[in-house]
Amino acid sequence: MSRLLLLLLIIALLGFAIAGLAKAGRELATTFHSIKGDFMPSSIRNIAFAILVVVMFGVTSGWLGAL
Repeated sequence: MSRLLLLLLIIALLGFAIAGLAKAGRELATTFHSIKGDFMPSSIRNIAFAILVVVMFGVTSGWLGAL
C-alpha cells in the first residue's frame, strides 16, 4: 500500500513540476514576443505549417507500414 501511495505522490509531484514549467514557458514566450515582435510573415508561417503536416503524415505512415 505504501508503494502505491509513494507512486501516486511522485506522479503528482511530476505533474506539478510540468505545470510549473509550462507556466514559466508561457510567461517567457509572451515576454519575448512583446520585446521582439513578430517578424515572420504569415505566408511563410502557413507554408511551414503545411510542410510540417506533410512530414508528420509521412512519418506516421512509415511507422504504420513498418508494423
